[in-house]
Amino acid sequence: MEKSSIHLFVVDDDEINILISRKVLSKYFSNIEFEMDGNNALEKILSKKFDLVLLDVNMPDISGFDIVRTVRAQPEEYFKQLPIIANTASILPDDIQNILKVGFTTYQSKPLRVDVLLREIDKLTLGVHS
Repeated sequence: MEKSSIHLFVVDDDEINILISRKVLSKYFSNIEFEMDGNNALEKILSKKFDLVLLDVNMPDISGFDIVRTVRAQPEEYFKQLPIIANTASILPDDIQNILKVGFTTYQSKPLRVDVLLREIDKLTLGVHS
């Protein structure tokens, strides 16, 4: 199976989650970057071009909500359209509503279900690269 060249960015402050994401996603994608620090993640999102971001909602230094608000507030259309998937352990209806209201494109519950995530990535990056 040929790996996709979609440029993914995975942000999570938990080292185990990063290790699992790296192991699983590198089977399907050849261009993935990982970051555990929220402030560094925001800097990278604002300075590089990613096709999709998988972003932990609850991080100690800056929340995923604050990162998304900052990204969506940028004047360039790219930042308004960039698919950003919330990665969250909390999937209560109010939490989901807040996730979508703040500007996340969609969400994935923890632990990640690879099949669901791959379908979502495919749907959100349709026509980007293959």
